[in-house]
Amino acid sequence: MTCSLAEAVDTPDVRLARVFSDHGVLQRGRPLPVWGWAVPGAQVEVALAGQKRSVAAGADGRWMVTFDALQSGQAPLELVAISGGSTARAGDLLVGEVWVCSGQSNMEMSTSSVRDGQQEISTASGFPTIRLLNVDKKSTVRPRTDIDDTWTVCNPKSVARFSAVGYFFGRELQRGLQVPVGLIHSSWSGTPAQSWTSCAALTADPKLVGYVKTLDDALAASASHDEQITKAKLAAKDGTGWEKPDVVMSEWKAMDLPQYWEKAGLNIDGVVWFRQVVDIPAAAAGKDLTLGLGPIDNEDTTWWDGEKIGGQKAWTVPREYTVPARLVTPGRHVIAVRVVDANGGGGIYGQARAAGCPAWQRCDDRAGRSVAILCRLGAPRAPRLVRGIPTCPPACAMV
Repeated sequence: MTCSLAEAVDTPDVRLARVFSDHGVLQRGRPLPVWGWAVPGAQVEVALAGQKRSVAAGADGRWMVTFDALQSGQAPLELVAISGGSTARAGDLLVGEVWVCSGQSNMEMSTSSVRDGQQEISTASGFPTIRLLNVDKKSTVRPRTDIDDTWTVCNPKSVARFSAVGYFFGRELQRGLQVPVGLIHSSWSGTPAQSWTSCAALTADPKLVGYVKTLDDALAASASHDEQITKAKLAAKDGTGWEKPDVVMSEWKAMDLPQYWEKAGLNIDGVVWFRQVVDIPAAAAGKDLTLGLGPIDNEDTTWWDGEKIGGQKAWTVPREYTVPARLVTPGRHVIAVRVVDANGGGGIYGQARAAGCPAWQRCDDRAGRSVAILCRLGAPRAPRLVRGIPTCPPACAMV
């Protein structure tokens, strides 16, 4: 196993590391390193808050400069890097406190998943100088040189999927210090400390070196597993036609939801399809509906009468998708949900919203909209193999 390989970077003439993106926060009171990439050997001019630095990019294209410490209270700043005919900019930068929020499930739990979460989310716009950087999950055996994510201003949408613990901590910190606060969320539920530790550190400790051998063995199996999951996802893409309203349901059986599909006897990792027929009353016609599915482990794509209306990948985030008014007519409609899960429990889980769990009911939504609720879904009589992945093709239907 090679532990020191770095990720190759395909870059324009010059770019900044994504941690230096629009709306970011820079740490106050300390010398400030700034880095990025350019053409190997090229000269890079970098400017911030009246300070200017010049540096040559290394053989791997990476460059770094350090600015003198900045203090909070300044107007929003712009960071500029120039090399050759290319310019990279990051604007609306604030100076304040920057904290990393990392851990397992307790840190990962989103604001939308906690008690009174919707109330907390609704007030998020009152904290525009809190800035959030949500680092998406991406495992790799090689050190990564950059992330794929950028900063966002604190608002209901960004807070909803952000770490609840991190957000509440940052909000209290800002109230006490009265300075901008930047929060970088990087956590992964259920991960052991070894998975966050470099190969070099593991091999240097006789008590931990065995984990490297275990990882080598696991990687071989994981590569095959990931390839199978990818093939199953490709096989179950929109072209299957299972999202269309006229699919014949005679070979499907019911699965009571919400629950992990393993608890219903479907012991697979792969792709499962759910379908539900709902009847919309005339009183709801021509109005936007909110489809509430609850949290889904892990990835979903959702259709209404064959038209895609939403999809997410975060397993802790409750799904709520808008069915546009133009699609809402009285009578029969079909909801289709494709769920992908690569490991652990999978499916539509959470808690039923109402006793008896009707397929459609009127709810007191803050926006005053009608709310469609899914409560009972189902699965086919016999799981089949789709290109090596155990998956239920028309996997689950509602009756």
